[in-house]
Amino acid sequence: MIITIANQKGGVGKTTTSVNLAAALAEPNLDVLLIDADPQSSSMSWANETPWHKKFPFAIAEHETPNFHTLLPVLRDCYDHIVVDSPPGRGAITVGAVDGSRSDGDSIARFSSQGPVEIFSRGAKPGKNRISRPWTPV
Repeated sequence: MIITIANQKGGVGKTTTSVNLAAALAEPNLDVLLIDADPQSSSMSWANETPWHKKFPFAIAEHETPNFHTLLPVLRDCYDHIVVDSPPGRGAITVGAVDGSRSDGDSIARFSSQGPVEIFSRGAKPGKNRISRPWTPV
């Protein structure tokens, strides 16, 4: 499954959500890749500052170019799950990451400015067959 965490605004928890989601998905001994697509590189900074004996239970890589629509389907065969931490806004990198996630119908978590998290399930069309639950920041 490929999941892109995106929001137009910065400072809303995209990186925190991405790192924790990747860790949770890796718990049952699955191969998980977290791609830090944000030029601020917070996910990579966290990984580099983590003591060696407490390393993340998943692979992490930086990718700050908009060619996700071609990259993600190729990487999908190498990992059980891929989580993309996207930059704020609707720029080319974010759009490429979302398009790459949607390329084969995988899930996208979308944080709207209204607060709910909408998860589009495999094969669902935006606005249909969606699960919407309120999201409260902790």
